[in-house]
Amino acid sequence: METIICGHCGAPVFYDDGLGYGICEYCGSIIKDREDAGEKRTNLDREVSYIMEVKPYAWEYKLLYAVLDSGLQKAGSLKQEMFRPLFLTDEAAKEEILRYVKWIIGKMEKLQEYTDPLHRIFKVELPEAMGPPGQPGDETKLVNTANRIGSVYTGLIYWGLEFQTDATPINLKGLALEARGMAVSILENIEQFCYQGRKHFAGLQPGMKVPQDTSLVLRELKMEQFMGELKKLGVL
Repeated sequence: METIICGHCGAPVFYDDGLGYGICEYCGSIIKDREDAGEKRTNLDREVSYIMEVKPYAWEYKLLYAVLDSGLQKAGSLKQEMFRPLFLTDEAAKEEILRYVKWIIGKMEKLQEYTDPLHRIFKVELPEAMGPPGQPGDETKLVNTANRIGSVYTGLIYWGLEFQTDATPINLKGLALEARGMAVSILENIEQFCYQGRKHFAGLQPGMKVPQDTSLVLRELKMEQFMGELKKLGVL
């Protein structure tokens, strides 16, 4: 394990050679290789064009992950904005606390609008795009599927950016950060799916076994600390 610098926010990141990536604890970015530490990065749009034209070995997988990686990179500046420190104001009175809690709970309920499409994408749309075993995939469907995953990712960032829209009372800071952290968990799941897939498929050559698992694992959202913040505010 070594320490490198996150190219997104400049914080130190512990890079695990065994995993092939490190996670920045400050901004949440996944550093998939040392190029992310400020070196020149791959032109993914050019890579996508190459895969679509040449159709290299296991091209369906390589196309899926390259298109998705491109989408995640393009959302990088938005993600940085999402992680800006909250603008805090004086403590909120009880009535204001109740209004804010109602708003946050409404936002939490909307998270399902992002997780439900992900389940459909991986259960239905992606298998259809990949095609039956032994048959080539559908290029257009693969690109659309990757872009759909990227759209969910970007939508989650916009969900988190709503916490930056208005000032947050200082006594509600903990609740806001715990709520925003729910989206961060899903973002990290998508990033790990993308970057681990890139690692497994990018260098795949003829004769090498093609892994068949392209599933996304969504970790269970941890609600304990969020509920703890509600208890501190006396609304439970």
